[in-house]
Amino acid sequence: MKITRIFAFLLLAIFISDFALAKTDVSNFRISQATVQLPIITTWLDISDDQGQSIPSISPEKLSITVGAEKADITSIKPFAETNQGTAFIFLVDVSKSLKPKDFIQIQSSLNDWVAGLNEHDHAALISFGSQVNVLQDFTQNIDSLKQTVTKLAATDNETFLYQGLTKAFELGRRLDKTLPKRRVIVVLTDGIDDAAGGVTKDEVFLQMAENRIPIYAIGFTLPPLTQTKEKGLKELGVLARTSGGHFLKTDSMPLSAAYTLQKERIAHSYEVAITCASCKAEGQLNRLNINLNAGDRSLNDGVDIRLLPQQEQSIKDSITELSQQDKVKLFVVKIFTDYPYVAWPALVLISALLVWLIVYLIKAKRHARELLLRQEIENKAIHEIDGSVTVAIKKVAPPKLPKYTLSFSVVTGEQQGKTYDIPFNETMLIGRLTNCDLVVNDSETSANHAEISLEKGILAIKDLGSTNGTAINGVPIHTVHYLQEGDQILIGRTELRLKGLVDNYAH
Repeated sequence: MKITRIFAFLLLAIFISDFALAKTDVSNFRISQATVQLPIITTWLDISDDQGQSIPSISPEKLSITVGAEKADITSIKPFAETNQGTAFIFLVDVSKSLKPKDFIQIQSSLNDWVAGLNEHDHAALISFGSQVNVLQDFTQNIDSLKQTVTKLAATDNETFLYQGLTKAFELGRRLDKTLPKRRVIVVLTDGIDDAAGGVTKDEVFLQMAENRIPIYAIGFTLPPLTQTKEKGLKELGVLARTSGGHFLKTDSMPLSAAYTLQKERIAHSYEVAITCASCKAEGQLNRLNINLNAGDRSLNDGVDIRLLPQQEQSIKDSITELSQQDKVKLFVVKIFTDYPYVAWPALVLISALLVWLIVYLIKAKRHARELLLRQEIENKAIHEIDGSVTVAIKKVAPPKLPKYTLSFSVVTGEQQGKTYDIPFNETMLIGRLTNCDLVVNDSETSANHAEISLEKGILAIKDLGSTNGTAINGVPIHTVHYLQEGDQILIGRTELRLKGLVDNYAH
């Protein structure tokens, strides 16, 4: 019965996911980045609507993936925010005088807010570009150091070497430091105009994005009036961002702080997909990673070129170590069925047959146990012959005595919030962490025997049993016996209970 319910639940979940996806207008589907450590390929997807909001409930069945001519399998897919992984941010800051002082102050404030919100796994680096390109801060987790660097920035240069700055950002983002997160992101605010005569060209930047790209999340900003040159710069910046797998946002009348916030949210609302390609060969060749999304009545597709380089044994071990235990099992199963199909499939059939036999055996054993129990009850009947007649004296078992009262509680705060307890109650009731307590509070700040409730002359009273963290009634700690009323809130450790009432089980 349980297996049937689980199967039905899975079908219902898939149906709900399909229905939600079909009813949602998926406007953006893009591979923002992919990293390769065969047999694992990790990729990050931007799946969002026309407002940039993430699409919920993307199931693995909706994605089909190939690497070159080889079919790949999805090991896991989850929102990036749930992966507990970090991001290596590369902030590109335009220090040319194309920005007014008040706008530059907004940029500094927005960057400081972004830096202040970095999580424990994030890293960040800071590059300035104007007449020169300078790495002002290498990757670090030191928030104070990053803020100090941002504070020292100033718009002083007369030219903008944008493409050279992007080239330096790609160079920094492709570093293979083991301490850095695998996900890399470039964040830049600029007007898209490059003044470097004879320097790095736009075509060179596109060439660098063609393989193992790093997404550019660009904020397009320009001072009025909007000339043809400025409009062309913004369009080229948008093409660069989208081609890189990132996103372009034009500020228009939007405050710069709001633009940075929107880009930050878009980065966070990605999906991380772990892919296994057991049949892929690491021979240094370029292959096309192609992902197709079935979105209701539409099919969306994106692809990126990745190079399948031979991995050192330790790198493979590190890649597999980063997977969860569940994902490791999936990877092992995929590898077995790929490498040894003639053994794996017969073994699967045999295991399935053994599982069916075990289920049937357990059902029969349970039925046999019930029959033995019934037979034993019959044998316990005493048969006596009196005056030639047969009378049957059945051994009577006294019914368990029903406690006189039932004391009810509801959990207001704590791990079991919302749960209700109905506790059998005669004269006293013990609350604590030990399993022999009448009300067990599974809370690390609760003592083994924490408090005792008793009934004295028809009135409920509670006393603390010398607990480590004490007992509080309606927020006030108690030190002596305290009389309780219905609705009182009792704080035990970090768990707060509300007394719902005392019911007399024998009242008519």
